[in-house]
Amino acid sequence: AKFYEPKFFERAENPLAERFGVCPEELLQVGAKFGGTAAPYGDCAVTLLMLPNVPLTYIVWGADGEFGAQAKILFDSSAPRYLPTEDLTVLASLGTYKLSCG
Repeated sequence: AKFYEPKFFERAENPLAERFGVCPEELLQVGAKFGGTAAPYGDCAVTLLMLPNVPLTYIVWGADGEFGAQAKILFDSSAPRYLPTEDLTVLASLGTYKLSCG
């Protein structure tokens, strides 16, 4: 899984931080358009059911005077039962794209 980590950051997490880092609350608004539910992480987080039985949680910490914006994506522990790592990376990237364009 470490093999995919740099690409995962590049494709999924970094764009999420860039899009919502200035105003993390927008993540909740956009996520709600896609049936997302608020999650108790970071400055704002939303969980989307990307495929049946495959929820992903998108988390954003907004930029402040000391740190730049950051984002993380959490997978349910059952996700590897449904898709291999490479496909989960693509799925997370598609979710980021959906949220960023929403």
